[in-house]
Amino acid sequence: SARPDPLAKMTGGTVAGDAYLTHDELCSLSFDHKYKSNGCSFLDTLCMRDFWTWLVEFLPLKHDQRAPFHWTAPNTLTLTGLFCMVIPAGLIMVQEPILSPIVPWYLYLAQGVGLFLYQTADSLDGKQARRTGSSSPFGELFDHGCDAFSTFVQYGGFVCMLRGGLTPLSFAAYMAAQNSFAAAHIQSYYRGELFFGFFDVTEIQFIGISCNLACAFFGPAWLEYNVYGVRAGDLPLWGTIFGTVCAITGNVWTTLDKRKNVAYAVTPRHHLWGHLILLNVIATLWYQARYQVMAPADGLLFFIGIGALVAVQSVVVIVAHMARTPFPLHAHARTIPTILFGLAAYTSTMSDSTAVAYMLACNLTFFCHYSLHICLDISTFLGISVFKCAAPTTIDPRPRKAE
Repeated sequence: SARPDPLAKMTGGTVAGDAYLTHDELCSLSFDHKYKSNGCSFLDTLCMRDFWTWLVEFLPLKHDQRAPFHWTAPNTLTLTGLFCMVIPAGLIMVQEPILSPIVPWYLYLAQGVGLFLYQTADSLDGKQARRTGSSSPFGELFDHGCDAFSTFVQYGGFVCMLRGGLTPLSFAAYMAAQNSFAAAHIQSYYRGELFFGFFDVTEIQFIGISCNLACAFFGPAWLEYNVYGVRAGDLPLWGTIFGTVCAITGNVWTTLDKRKNVAYAVTPRHHLWGHLILLNVIATLWYQARYQVMAPADGLLFFIGIGALVAVQSVVVIVAHMARTPFPLHAHARTIPTILFGLAAYTSTMSDSTAVAYMLACNLTFFCHYSLHICLDISTFLGISVFKCAAPTTIDPRPRKAE
């Protein structure tokens, strides 16, 4: 039987349970799911895979199992890298909504370095898991959950760094980044594998790193240069929108042929794609109605709140894919607070600041609550500690099929 997870003890065991996954779904996620990917980006093929393979050899293989956690455990690496990225991005977002003329150069440097550290840790965790024999579907899910969180925080910091204001272009680019992540995993739900393009996450992250380093060493004045009639700082935003349109077109197209989709993807395609469209409609209507009167700080919090909603719904899709279960209908209820607070702001029942703050609080709570529940359910079921190098202790309880 599975031993309790230390994280469950830290929370008093009150969060763990079967609120989201049944026993059969936990079995399917833990013992049937196998990670599959297709394709490799340009930089990954050129040099980054070799760099990560070389770097992971410096991490220790043996760990003291009596320790409460391991600094070089796969999930510890992922979470540490996430903190390295989130903290500088948060500090940039505190400074930039008012377009302060005095933003310390070291914040740009910290955001660029933090993004590189997150990229590196995110790439080492799977390699370290295989080296230490601690690889499991839970590690993959933990990695995807951190990616979901990083997407809406990281791009918020990136938009602020570009100093173009929270304009319709910034909003479109921010939503494009969130949609790109969500669409990739909707495709993965139907096709059973995660696809990577020639120009993908690694390349996008290096663009963000380069822009931050340019601001750190040369100042943000270069963002105002005119490039064939387009502000230099707006070029990455237009690139994000164009790249996302191309990527999502490919995502949708590959799911149209039902014969090539996996048998367990029983949720109708129009259901998941329609849900993603609904999230965009809600966000766009609220933004279009209020952005001209919304304070810059409120506008940024609005971006993050909407990003958190898209992120938690994306994680639900990832869990459904790994557990081979339909997308749960109750997940749609998470859109209700955003709709209600948007209506309250539109009708002046609430101030923009209040409505955005409540919406942000609700969506961050949804994300954290769901993620923590899933982490505790799966880690307890598998008998593993989240932040230690150890193989799962639970064996498949299902009767073996006759050969």
